[in-house]
Amino acid sequence: CLSRATLESADHVRRALFCAGLSLQITAKKGKFMPELVHCLHEIVALVHSQDADDAWFVAPLKAFVKSKATTFPTLALDATTDGLDADAVSAAIFHSTYVLLMWLTTIRLAATQYASVASFVELFAPLHTLLSQIKAKSLKVQAEETLALLTKLTDASLKQRRPLRLQAHAPTVLPTFVPRFDENYAMRKDKTMERDKAQLKQLQRQVKRERKGASRELKRDAAFLSRQRTEEHNVWRAEKDAKQKEIRGWMEHQNATFNQQVRKGGELIKGGGSGPAKKRRISKK
Repeated sequence: CLSRATLESADHVRRALFCAGLSLQITAKKGKFMPELVHCLHEIVALVHSQDADDAWFVAPLKAFVKSKATTFPTLALDATTDGLDADAVSAAIFHSTYVLLMWLTTIRLAATQYASVASFVELFAPLHTLLSQIKAKSLKVQAEETLALLTKLTDASLKQRRPLRLQAHAPTVLPTFVPRFDENYAMRKDKTMERDKAQLKQLQRQVKRERKGASRELKRDAAFLSRQRTEEHNVWRAEKDAKQKEIRGWMEHQNATFNQQVRKGGELIKGGGSGPAKKRRISKK
């Protein structure tokens, strides 16, 4: 995230500028605003004015490049290889590179142009304008003149477009007015102040609504009554069926008990569980 990125080396600054340029290209057509991008640019510009020993990795090489009185700024490749450049050349290349995605000043100009329509443009880019205008090195100040001129122009245009805050304009609400009609037997009703035709129409609509509700209630009552009747008939049928089955089972048990009783008593008629006359024992003739 650009808002939380820590700048601890020249490679970190280069990656942050690459992400900032890439974000500007992606959001250019959509018109989206990224406040973390402006914050990241502010942190990078602040490195030029840093007096802290922790940021000497950027300030010291840049000062060394300024003291060398070089006429042209070195270039920086898109990849991470910096073998051909020393420390002061790397810092100077980051300050003003010839590659679009890694341009520091060019990235600031692109961001300012893209966010010129933001209402808080002045508050966003005023710190950047202040830091760039405070650069004392002549070679660096010359390179930042174009960016300063653009920021000044866009700031003035943004201030001219501002208008004082005011309440939203709304059309006055027209209150309905009625002509009261009083008589001796006056009673407040919904349709008292309406025209005759409208009052009759409203009355008929209310009557239809009442009739519809009444019919719905009657249908619900009939459905509940029919449901109770079906339940009662089913219960009666079930009770009769259970009684009939109980009677049949009782008769069968009674018959079975009678047969068993005859078997226990013995006799010639019933032997075992059969129902026919018992056969006589065969006597041998020998």
